[in-house]
Amino acid sequence: SAKNILLSMVLRPHLQIEHVLKITLATAEIVVNVLEQFLKKQNLPEVVFNVKWPNDILANGKKIAGILSESSLRNKEVIYIVIGIGINVNQDVQKFSKDVRTKSTSLLAETGQESERERLIADLILQFEKQYHQLERTSYSEAISDWKKRCQCIGSQLIIQTHAGEEEGVFFDVSDNGSLLYKTKQGAIKELVSGSIKRMQTANGING
Repeated sequence: SAKNILLSMVLRPHLQIEHVLKITLATAEIVVNVLEQFLKKQNLPEVVFNVKWPNDILANGKKIAGILSESSLRNKEVIYIVIGIGINVNQDVQKFSKDVRTKSTSLLAETGQESERERLIADLILQFEKQYHQLERTSYSEAISDWKKRCQCIGSQLIIQTHAGEEEGVFFDVSDNGSLLYKTKQGAIKELVSGSIKRMQTANGING
C-alpha cells in the first residue's frame, strides 16, 4: 500500500513571475501548520518542524517534505502554477540508503505510529483552500514572515555557484518576493536570482 503523500494543486494567482517563489514558501508554511495540527488531533508525539530555503520542510532536523512549483507564463505574468507537495508519512526509514537516512525522515519514524494518509490529505486541501485567498489579499507577506520565524537557515554560511563562479556569503534574509538575500565577505547584500547553492552550513549543523 502507498506510504507517502504526493499531491498536486493548480493555482491561478495574480502574480508576476518574479513573485512565484512566495507561493512555495507560503505552501511550506501551510503544510507545517497542517502537520502540527494533525499530530495534535491524532494524539501523536510532538515533532519540531522547521523550513529550509527554498522548498524543504524538516522534522527534528531531517527532511520530511518538499514543495515543487511549475509555472505557465504569458508575458511574464503567471497564468497558472502547479504546486507539488511530497510528504514522507508511513515510510520505514530503515529502508532508505544509509546516506539518505542521515538526512531524511518520516512521520512514522518521528512518532513511532502510522498516520492516516487520507485524513492528512483532506486536512491539507481544506487548509489550503481556506488560506489561499487570504494569502492573495495580503500579498503573502504574513506567510513569508511566519516562514522566516521557522527558518533555521538564516545566518548560514553559503557557497553559491553563479555564472561568474563560486561565491561565499552568509544567508542574510528573505526578500518580499521570497528570494534569498546573502551578504558577501566584502559586506555587499546580494539577491540569489540565478545560480544555485552548492553548500549551506547552519550553526546547528544542517547541511544543504
